[in-house]
Amino acid sequence: MARQRVGRGWTEKVRSTKDVADKKLNILVWGGPGVGKTHFCGTAPRPFLINTDKGELALHQLDIPYVVLDSDLNVYDTIMAILDSARKKKDGFENIETIILDSVWKLSDLLLEEIKEENSNTGKAGFSEWGQLLTRMSKIIDGFTASNYHFLATSGEAIRADELDEEEKNVTFNFSGSYRNRLAYSFDFNLYLKAKKKGVTTEYLSFSQEENKRSAKSRVEMPKKVIDPSFTKIHEYVLNGLKKKEEIN
Repeated sequence: MARQRVGRGWTEKVRSTKDVADKKLNILVWGGPGVGKTHFCGTAPRPFLINTDKGELALHQLDIPYVVLDSDLNVYDTIMAILDSARKKKDGFENIETIILDSVWKLSDLLLEEIKEENSNTGKAGFSEWGQLLTRMSKIIDGFTASNYHFLATSGEAIRADELDEEEKNVTFNFSGSYRNRLAYSFDFNLYLKAKKKGVTTEYLSFSQEENKRSAKSRVEMPKKVIDPSFTKIHEYVLNGLKKKEEIN
């Protein structure tokens, strides 16, 4: 993919940091199963779903175009071709505003198996193959976060089986390899989602800061907890300067 040539016309790219009206948000949405990660992503405007984890089942009531990436495809070449089409606003991306990757950890598994096949490796991945995975994941995530779309990616959470005390759990991304160490910093926001049973109903929550040792960063000021989170709520904080700290309902 050819890079956009700017050269001496770089001054046309100058913007003010106070102008966030056209800011495209890059959000990593993570948490355990059934907490609403895919549903949250589906609330974003005009989405396109890159599906590696059967996420379309959670969005069946919405009319969202999607493509399935699985082991029958050349996964890396396919996703880079999707990125190229998105950048050029063609092949169905003419009216798309948001790209969803569901999920980033399943994509990494597919890519690692693909790399092993390329190297005719039927055993465990070697050091060089983990390095190839890091390179490919970096190109993919960096490519989408730099694009002119909202970019939402989901990841599961990993919890050690012997950590039974809710307050002491050491929770992190369900992701193998070196890229996990930089995954959080590839996005503007890391939203940790959880669901709490309240009688016969379920309360859905998102956290933008640490919650029981769960690391979740944000480049801008966010409320600690959002009840019934949606993309619109999160986006409103950005458009309003993200000045509110209190819990909202």
